[in-house]
Amino acid sequence: MTVALANPLNRNLRVYPSTMSLLVDNWPTPLVRLGSESGEGREVWAKLEFYNAFSRSVKDRPVWNMFRRALEEGRLKGKVYEATSGNVGISLASLCNIHGLEFTAFLPSPTPPVTEKILRIMGARIVKTDYETISPEFWQWVAKLARREGALNLNQFENDANPEAHYETLALEILEQLESIGRKPDFVIAGIGTSGHIYAISRRMREIREVR
Repeated sequence: MTVALANPLNRNLRVYPSTMSLLVDNWPTPLVRLGSESGEGREVWAKLEFYNAFSRSVKDRPVWNMFRRALEEGRLKGKVYEATSGNVGISLASLCNIHGLEFTAFLPSPTPPVTEKILRIMGARIVKTDYETISPEFWQWVAKLARREGALNLNQFENDANPEAHYETLALEILEQLESIGRKPDFVIAGIGTSGHIYAISRRMREIREVR
């Protein structure tokens, strides 16, 4: 089989002026039709959020938005504390590195060793806790500690900038990409963490049409 390559004079050569632009200028992330899951009267499309540069996950979006807001409001002074089990911490470690901030990741006890290693490689300070899950008790404890020690806690679980990022970027991208090929979504299927992305996607899409 012969694969036609894009015209080198027309394709995006993907040169970025800064590390931050590597994230935001790479949006929209790809939307791809899954042939093996599609059939007569049904098409399944996947949004490839692992194209996000920092954590290789959808979590780059809310972390970027929460961090950006804090930066604009002058709340980033030197230290950042966050309760995380993985991708939020990796994304936040990246942003703190870019801006020369000290980042401490507070992890629940079941966090995989590979996550700890990645965070340490990226310069994060690790605090392994006895909490089994990221519960309200856990993140409230981190928030209290941050206040006492003069650190910023973005608190992904109670920060409106979390779902806002998905509403303004991810959900809008999906709709625009589908519209460009004459498609409209009927169902959305997604994993759930803080629920920020599924809440924002459903809200945005229900403003356009009924989506389940």
